[in-house]
Amino acid sequence: MFNVYKVVITFDTGMQHVDDVGGEWKTERETLRAWDRLCHGPLAKSGLIDEVKVVDALDMVALHARKGDSGRLALVRT
Repeated sequence: MFNVYKVVITFDTGMQHVDDVGGEWKTERETLRAWDRLCHGPLAKSGLIDEVKVVDALDMVALHARKGDSGRLALVRT
């Protein structure tokens, strides 16, 4: 039950979206694929994504990336 994650995206407009490709709750493998796609894919490179968070079933943030001064997503230390 606790090895499932949600990937939450915040766009540059301030809108939030839960990545539901393959279902809202994802396994570790699906989560890492989504993380890679969202942090290094075309939307991130074009600057449309401001923040990506991976949240587990207990609402604890597992991974967090935010757009920095350079305009690229960078991992945030928690």
